[in-house]
Order: sequence, then structure tokens, then C-alpha cells
Amino acid sequence: MDVFNVFNHANFTALNTTLNFAAYPQSNGVVTGLPALASNATPYNAAGRTARPAVAGSLLVLSSGGVLIEVAFFCFVDRLREEPIMALSRRSFALSAAAASLVEAQEKKTLTAGEVIERIKKNVGVPWRAETVDTIKSGGADTPVTGIATTMMATLDAVERASAAGKNMVITHEPTFYSHEDKTDALKEDPTYRFKQDFLDRHQMVVFRFHDHWHAHRPDGIATGMTEALGWGKNADPANPRQFLFDGITLGALAKQMQDKLKIRAMRVVGDPDLKVRSVSANWGYAGSLRPFMRPDLDSLIIGEAREWELIEYAADTITSGKKKGLIVLGHIPSEQAGMKYCADWLKTFITEVPVEFVPAAEPFWRPDAG
Repeated sequence: MDVFNVFNHANFTALNTTLNFAAYPQSNGVVTGLPALASNATPYNAAGRTARPAVAGSLLVLSSGGVLIEVAFFCFVDRLREEPIMALSRRSFALSAAAASLVEAQEKKTLTAGEVIERIKKNVGVPWRAETVDTIKSGGADTPVTGIATTMMATLDAVERASAAGKNMVITHEPTFYSHEDKTDALKEDPTYRFKQDFLDRHQMVVFRFHDHWHAHRPDGIATGMTEALGWGKNADPANPRQFLFDGITLGALAKQMQDKLKIRAMRVVGDPDLKVRSVSANWGYAGSLRPFMRPDLDSLIIGEAREWELIEYAADTITSGKKKGLIVLGHIPSEQAGMKYCADWLKTFITEVPVEFVPAAEPFWRPDAG
């Protein structure tokens, strides 16, 4: 640390004396000598007994982190005219050094968003891709972090709740600004975009997307969280965390089990509810291909969402053609939500300076018959 022994008071009032210091001689901000000293000190206190003169004052301390603090001190001066400066200097500098060390220790605990991201890169267990959507979507890497919220989707509602909980860094799995790459050029004047961006700016929040590498983590972070939330560890294929085996549960019962455990308000199922299900595959999130449903060994496929004129239509046609299959559509948010709860637990293993909390994204859909 850099300590400037420049007193910011010219006069110091003591118990029974006033010491008048001239300015310290300096060169480029560095003290080069001692000031002149005059005193009207008396060797007696109000009770008529000999008193040790005492000096109280303060000095300015500049920590290495650039924080300027004022340190108060109090000390006795045994021989005013012979060594007041040396006594004052030794004691006051000891106090200032301790105070500045405390400030530095506090500063070292300040964690920035960039440091959080670097720790994620270090701990995720896979090489960081040059081309990835896992980047900061709002805010800056040098922003001090007060707390971290993980969420499946950084909706306005989710970031507002994170901010209210004192978490100014949001780690989201899905986009913040309505497209896979969070491109906002066409949204600059859009009132919804502006409202959300202004909220993030006003509350000094950072939003970081953690999608590609959380799926690439081994085991897949989203799949791990979803399996835990459903209690399907005993059903999972050790070689494939997205593959599950059951003992002939019906499609309807399987769908109801998932709805209850994941607390889904609106989910959809294609297929016969009485179909006996043994082999199940999960495509958490978006299903952009027909291939998983084409597998002949598969009784049912679980997805978050798909285009209705693609996979949904193909599933309906497959069943109409006489094949015994089922398709369970959970909705994108509930199909990956638990994976970001697991992410919060994972982050806590190497981020301890600030609180980490899972903030669930609200399911947007509801059913008219739900009351």
C-alpha cells in the first residue's frame, strides 16, 4: 500500500495542549522532512497533577486499490520538544497500516463479473469455444458482483426478482433479448427492449449466458438437473443421461408424474394415454430434428418444444399410421429449469465470496380450465 503521512488537519487538540503543525515539506506528494512545532502545553491537568500530553488527529491513507481513507489516531507524547514527531509518527503509522490492510482485505473480496466467468471457464471441464453464445449480454466484465442468480431464461420478471434479492449478476441458460444470438440492432427503439435494458442498466446488472458449455459439461448440466428433479436416477442409462428405462408405465401416468414433479401448468401429449412405455428419450429444450422420434426402439420422446409443422406433425402422422409411440411436450422453460438450479449448486463449489441463488423463470402459459 502507499501511505501518505500528510495530516489533513493543521491543529490537533489534545487533553491539555494544542499542537500547531506547519505543513509537511513535500516533493511530488512524498514527505521529505518534519514540520515546525509550537506548543502551549502545560504539564498539569485540571486536578493539579502532572499529566502526559496527548495528541489526537488523523491522517490520509491511500490503499493499493485506490481508496482514500482517513485514519484517526490518539497517542501520548512524552517529550514534546525533543521527539513529538517520532512518537506521533510511529504510533499513527501503525494505526494507518492496520486500517489500510483492512481496506485492502475487503477489496480483495470484491468479485467482478469477469472473474466469475473466468472461474466458470476453469471449472466447466471442457475447452472454451471460440464461437459461442456464452457471452455477456448486458453489463460489463468489470462490474463488482453483489450476488449471483441462475435462471433458465432471463425474463424481465426473473431479473427483477434477482435484483430485489440483491443479486446483480444473472447467469441465464437461454437468450435475454429474444433471439439465439441476442442481436438487438433491430430493437433499439422497441419499448419492451428499452424497458428491460434500462432496468438492467439502472440496477448495474450483468447478464451472462451459459448454454453451450453447460450442455458440453460432463455430465450435461441440464440433463443432470432434470434427472435429479424427476427422481429418475435409477431409470437413467449410465452410458446416456438422456435415455431412461421404465417397467411399462402408461404414457398418461408418465406425463402426469412429470407434470406434478416439475409443477407444469400447461403441457401437451401426443399419443395414446394407455400406451405402455418402457424406453424413453429426453430432448431437453428445443427439438429441431425428427431423428430422435424415428428410433424404432423408442416408446416415447420427451421434449421442451418443437415447430408444430415439423416434429409435432411427424409424430401425429407416425401414430396415425399405426405405430405405438408417444410424444410429451413439456414447454421449453420447465424442460430445462432444474438444470439451472443444479447450476447454482455447482457454482457454489468454487464461488464463495458472494451468495448464489437459483431464481426460477416463470412458466408463461396457463390453461383456461385451470381456474
